[in-house]
Amino acid sequence: FISVLTVSSPLSSDWMSTVVTSAGFNESALLLPVLILSVPIFDLIFVCISRISRGRKFYIGGRDHSSHRLVNLGFNERAAVSILYVVGIISGFTAILGYSYPSYILWITFVWSVALIVFALLIRNGLNLENE
Repeated sequence: FISVLTVSSPLSSDWMSTVVTSAGFNESALLLPVLILSVPIFDLIFVCISRISRGRKFYIGGRDHSSHRLVNLGFNERAAVSILYVVGIISGFTAILGYSYPSYILWITFVWSVALIVFALLIRNGLNLENE
């Protein structure tokens, strides 16, 4: 995620002027990319928190990503990936909605964040951690 920001930030020389305008702070300039990338951001944060809470190093790989948890809940691999695709598509449409209605971007982001938290709660027990 940090590498994406590092690479993409120089692409727009007016990026900071978009975020901080003469009218004040523009939330949508920061929140829309987060909404678009919410599935990989969610997976990264979810995996790091779960590994750290179990005393594991977060940078060592494992089978505790969202897709693996969905498979362990009983979905086949194709269905698990399809679910993540659908969540990603909904995230993209949510970003378009936020772009179309910038005055509601904070509420849209809040509702989407709550939906991702509920998703995390549903899949957190989808992996038998004792068999790692």
